Amino acid sequence: MEGSVIKMEKEKWTISCSAHTYVVLEYNEQVVYTYDNDCECMEQIIKSIERRTGMKIQDIPRKSSVSSFDGLRFLYGGFKEGSEWL
Repeated sequence: MEGSVIKMEKEKWTISCSAHTYVVLEYNEQVVYTYDNDCECMEQIIKSIERRTGMKIQDIPRKSSVSSFDGLRFLYGGFKEGSEWL
């Protein structure tokens, strides 16, 4: 159709955190994967998310507040506040 403009929704990734343990990765409002910080350290989770999305973790929009990411376990550095690494 000449002259018509097709408006496409922008596809986007989002992350959230619940119970200060579960990091949820979504794509277009659909859950892609839920990471469990009791089973994996945050360095592994961050690496996996960045590989899947092609984005730095800090650049992915958050659906929950920064404080919901408080207390996640890092292999190097122990438990950190969300504001320290996001």
